[in-house]
Amino acid sequence: MVAGMYMGELVRLVIEKLVKGNLIFRGVGSQLLFTPNTFPTKFISEILADEGGNMVQTRQILDELGIETYVYSDLLVLREVCMTVSRRSANLCAAAIACVLNRIGKKKAIVGIDGSTYRFHPFLHSWVKDKVRELLDPNIDFHLVQAGDGSGRGAALVAAIADKLNLCSIFPTLLIFIAINFFPYVLVSLWHQRTGDPNFEGFVVWDYHVFAMLHHDQQGELIFDLDTTLQFPCSAKEYVEKAIRPDCECHNNRRLFRVVDAKLYIEKFASDRSHMISPETFAHPPPWPIIVTHNCQNNLSKWLEVAVDRCPHTDSYGCVFDLEQFEKLCKY
Repeated sequence: MVAGMYMGELVRLVIEKLVKGNLIFRGVGSQLLFTPNTFPTKFISEILADEGGNMVQTRQILDELGIETYVYSDLLVLREVCMTVSRRSANLCAAAIACVLNRIGKKKAIVGIDGSTYRFHPFLHSWVKDKVRELLDPNIDFHLVQAGDGSGRGAALVAAIADKLNLCSIFPTLLIFIAINFFPYVLVSLWHQRTGDPNFEGFVVWDYHVFAMLHHDQQGELIFDLDTTLQFPCSAKEYVEKAIRPDCECHNNRRLFRVVDAKLYIEKFASDRSHMISPETFAHPPPWPIIVTHNCQNNLSKWLEVAVDRCPHTDSYGCVFDLEQFEKLCKY
């Protein structure tokens, strides 16, 4: 019970016990406070981020909960409860991560973490990182990476196994695919996607889409797509048949695939999501940080530029294949 689904309820249960013990709010609660699941985890993030002397945000939360009788020390107690529950969550998460990394024994490790609680909690990332460092073998170098970037979430997957790329001097074991469409239809049709319409086999239209393919000696080519409802990872054969759907390909909806090794993707891919501000875009840009690298900023358009009349072709951003060539690359 360390996830955002439970943290808010844990805080509520502690506060309820303190109220009934006459230790907070002068022993006066509210019907809402005593009702299960009425203290969402976002309240924890808002209370811990409320560092102003008047604690205005915390007071507003108490108003929402119907708490009218309290003094300033009660606000500090509430903050301390949120802090304690959050620390517990961070420590347990860190213990699990450290245990796995110690067991694997790799000298370098990158861990991808997703979830709104992890993204918006003001201290959770630093607490998890500090506790992992405390519990981890000091000879292991690790990094925690937020894995929540819509189509760009493949970057977190890439980062998680990027150290393997150093073993590949000619053809890397891990490839990144950026699915794009033939101009002027700069939209990618995919099926079995989490945000897709369940009445139409999870169909969705992306502006572009990122997924990874890794070769496995026994299982062949495996696809890693953090947005798919198919098995994760999924065989390339199943992914092509069910998610890409070659039977739905037509001349005016020609899907192309930019293929790049993972190391180059990490070093060069950057997007500030300004293309999502357009009135024609259905989804607004997500709230998390933009994708930048040490040397590149907002070069998404370069990745989406293709010479559609001469596939396959190679440029400084990898190789571009059409669907038939992509299927051959999948080796099934």
